[in-house]
Amino acid sequence: MPRIGKQIIFAASVVCVAGCGGSDSVSWPQWTTGHAESADNASALIEGAASRAYSIAETTAPVQKNGKPGTTLAKRPDFFTREKNELRRAINGEAKTIFAQLPAAKQIPYTPAGLKPSADSLQGHRFVTQMLVWNIQDSIAAENVNLAISQTRVLAHYARYLGTGGGLEASLGFTRLDEARRLLVAKIPEMSPPQLVQLAKSFSPATASEPGYLGKFVRNEGENMLLTLQQIQDAYAKSDYKSMETLLGGGAGEIVTKLKKYASSKSDGLNIFNWVGADLKEQIRYRTEFVQNPKTAKPAEPLKERDRWMPLHRTVASNLDNLTPLVLRSVAMNRLLVIECYMRERQMRKQQLPSNISAFSAAAGTDPFTGAKFHFKSSSDVFMVYSSGEDQKDNGADPRNDLVLIPR
Repeated sequence: MPRIGKQIIFAASVVCVAGCGGSDSVSWPQWTTGHAESADNASALIEGAASRAYSIAETTAPVQKNGKPGTTLAKRPDFFTREKNELRRAINGEAKTIFAQLPAAKQIPYTPAGLKPSADSLQGHRFVTQMLVWNIQDSIAAENVNLAISQTRVLAHYARYLGTGGGLEASLGFTRLDEARRLLVAKIPEMSPPQLVQLAKSFSPATASEPGYLGKFVRNEGENMLLTLQQIQDAYAKSDYKSMETLLGGGAGEIVTKLKKYASSKSDGLNIFNWVGADLKEQIRYRTEFVQNPKTAKPAEPLKERDRWMPLHRTVASNLDNLTPLVLRSVAMNRLLVIECYMRERQMRKQQLPSNISAFSAAAGTDPFTGAKFHFKSSSDVFMVYSSGEDQKDNGADPRNDLVLIPR
């Protein structure tokens, strides 16, 4: 999956190429300038600490039983108890710096990279968020639910912060929070009323209640996909197939082979990039509108099947198809958890349950997949709340299709 990017900019300038592996002259569109976001003080401190955490993980190698250093923490495919503790010890100082700054950080200072390697800070975030999940697991195993809830609040702030970046950042943050939520949901039936209230508050930072929040990761993802298209196009315009192969890595073969067929007529190659770019812009427009208001979003035009161009399209323009549902599922489940906790708290205190979901704030009660209210049923002592999910249909709280926090 290509790296991901920020604010979408379509420049009007073109690059003229004559005689590049072909006899015709072609004006190539410039899809993006690769705009980067500046950092506020809190986010600068966070990114610096994350980069240092990765550097530490790259150079820390736990000593094996034979007395020799083993694989560095950054290269380990899995972690056992000893390695987990070593990672915690090694990056604890940087993690504390990150945790202290998260509530004040407005957004991640995102810079699109296209097909080039991710920044070290992203790798650092991977280790720090993993450490947080381990800590939550350990707290629950030790029956210290209050500590687990407190740790989850930090992780929810982390997910909110990473969700203002690109696709890799957003998917990392919300996937980690999904792991923590699954652990804590299993403990909900055992929680006291005060614990339920605290659990609801701990997830509040990751309910995407800020206006325009959900549009950020789509715009960033779109900018990065446009940069990916730009990088491939620039190499193709120069007939630099070696650079294309380097950029694309394992996915290069089929794409490069197909594009080489048009080497004698760059205008035919231009048609391919124009087709992919036009569809990509349309997908970005639709996904941005959808996450902000599913009710009014105008669907993208159906993609016309053109087999010879599909490998390039899959590489450049398919990220949003997977990323958008992933983030929306997490946001929906986080909102459902908040409602579930408050409803159970009222039950336990023998208080009357709300008869409809309007008792909750508009942000907490809205299904991000439909833009309408969550499905809500309540009587004197029982309730059910759920999301329509990706198909946007009410399937009667069937967990195979609908999103249900705790099936009844």
